[in-house]
Amino acid sequence: SLSSASNNVSIGYQAGFSTNTGGSNVFIGENSGLGNTSGIRNVALGSNAGSATTTGYDNISIGYYAGQNSSGSTGSRNISIGANAGPISGDTTSNDRLYIDKSRLGPASLIFGDMSSRSVRINGSLTINGSLTATSFGTVTGDFIGGLSVPSNKNLSLNSLSNINLSASSFTNMFLGYESANGGARNTGSLSRNN
Repeated sequence: SLSSASNNVSIGYQAGFSTNTGGSNVFIGENSGLGNTSGIRNVALGSNAGSATTTGYDNISIGYYAGQNSSGSTGSRNISIGANAGPISGDTTSNDRLYIDKSRLGPASLIFGDMSSRSVRINGSLTINGSLTATSFGTVTGDFIGGLSVPSNKNLSLNSLSNINLSASSFTNMFLGYESANGGARNTGSLSRNN
């Protein structure tokens, strides 16, 4: 029931059905954007994508039921990619979130981001075939299962280390500590300490 809505594109059965005053939305797919009343600049692609968003703005929902949560959602600037990807049921107010998954897991999504704090979390394994380059990693916390390798022609600089557990059948030229070339671990299968 349009009253003053403008510049909307709705394609599909009941796409953008409740849009009243919202503008500049794109809803493509059956029931996509169904609950939108006054939300603006939302994009919903796929059957029932973004169908519970009512007044939220600048949301992007791509996939079957993507961005769907409890009815009456007012969250804004969220990105949901994948069938059922999005906030957990009952979360109707989150803003600035990224959800990439095949189910509605919220912060436990395979890839979850909080754009307001500029953080991304991968809830699973990450494999990099090739190079990972960064000017600064900041703080790296975690378990290196399977090992950490540094090519012989490269350096690994660590300003601080804690809770180190080294185990291997042999070490090859591994040195830890100031002037550690005079000591350190050398093909012994154990780690010695150099003060």
